[in-house]
Amino acid sequence: MLPNDTSTSSLTEHYGSRPKYARLDEELMSLKILPILSKEICDEEVPLIDFYVISFIDKKKFISQFLKCIPSISSDFDHLKRVDKMGRVLVQSATIPLSQTLLDLMKEYEILENEVIVVKVPALKPTTRQQFEWAKRYWPTSFHPDKQLESLLDDTFFSDREKLSIRRWCKKAIEIGSIVVQNDEVLASGSRTDRLLGHCVMNMVQNLAKCDRQDCDYLATGCDVYLRDEPCAMCAMV
Repeated sequence: MLPNDTSTSSLTEHYGSRPKYARLDEELMSLKILPILSKEICDEEVPLIDFYVISFIDKKKFISQFLKCIPSISSDFDHLKRVDKMGRVLVQSATIPLSQTLLDLMKEYEILENEVIVVKVPALKPTTRQQFEWAKRYWPTSFHPDKQLESLLDDTFFSDREKLSIRRWCKKAIEIGSIVVQNDEVLASGSRTDRLLGHCVMNMVQNLAKCDRQDCDYLATGCDVYLRDEPCAMCAMV
């Protein structure tokens, strides 16, 4: 659900001023608004992959020159920084043997075999700040936060008044089964009946079709839908 265009003034008239929040019953306030996001986004961790790195801890003055000579890494790993604070250089994925070019450069720069080590680095670019904080413990990683996504995850996407409105409509949906809301008004609702296709969503859509809507609009365009139960496969496609 995305926030509607209801003005602050109309919400104030409908619900009253902020102090009245305290009068909401505990059941209503306990309803937690959670985004439905993919597992890849919700996970704290990202997959790791083995990479060869060469330690220049005692030869940091050669790092810049060395970087100009070594092959670039795959664009799949553009999120990884090439050098960490300790002077270790990311060389290539450890899933394949070191290239002959690298072996020749190692001889040229007098890099010993024990100065080439394998470390685990983030295989994918972090999507969220939480993933970024976890990933950078393994290797320096670039990160460009998605402000909308972060606001969904840290519960700041909706304002307090929008949350109040959502909770009220959720409570109504629990009582009825399903409702369609636009501009803080119920357009249609539906409850389960004994008919074969008497699912609450199907009944809600039938009731919504009776509303006076613009011809160019699909049903429920620009509306918020509140459901008590997860819809079946058929209702989800309506």
